[in-house]
Parts: sequence; structure tokens; C-alpha cells
Amino acid sequence: MKSIKKAFAVVFAVMAVMLMSTAVFAEVISGNGFDFIQLGNVNADTNNVVDKADAALLLKYIDGTATLSKKQVVAARMTDSTKDDPDMLDVIAILNK
Repeated sequence: MKSIKKAFAVVFAVMAVMLMSTAVFAEVISGNGFDFIQLGNVNADTNNVVDKADAALLLKYIDGTATLSKKQVVAARMTDSTKDDPDMLDVIAILNK
């Protein structure tokens, strides 16, 4: 049983390194366990690209003309994970990505 746990831990660690090498992810607890959210991918598009569309959506959220889900808010907070809401620094960070 211990060898199975060790093997699982190694496989999980390798998968985590592979994910982290392509993008920065945040881990959040959801109803089904853990979800990985790509930081900066505010519009949660399927191509996992952080681009101007993400910054534009975040600007609309800050302005109050758009709403974001909890996961989108987590993805938008690129500069300081201790604050509750994303701000203009996050928009700049997304544009510089």
C-alpha cells in the first residue's frame, strides 16, 4: 500500500510540474475536490491563452459593467492573492503576460 501511495505521489508531482511549466495555475477547492485555474485566463476560454480579451473583461468587471464567477475572480487576481477583488494592477499584469 505504501508503494502505491508513493507512486501516486510521484505521478501527481510530475503532472503538477508539467502543468506549471506551461502556465501559472491556482488551486481552489470546489464541490468535487480541487480545480486548477489558469491565472490571467479571466474569460476561461478553452484555448488557455491569456490575452487582451481577458484584460478587457477584467476592466469591465472593475467598471461594474460585467460580472465574474468565483473562479474568474481567482484567475484575475494575478498580483496579490490576499486582496478580495482584482484591480488595475491585475489588468496590467495580464497585458504584460
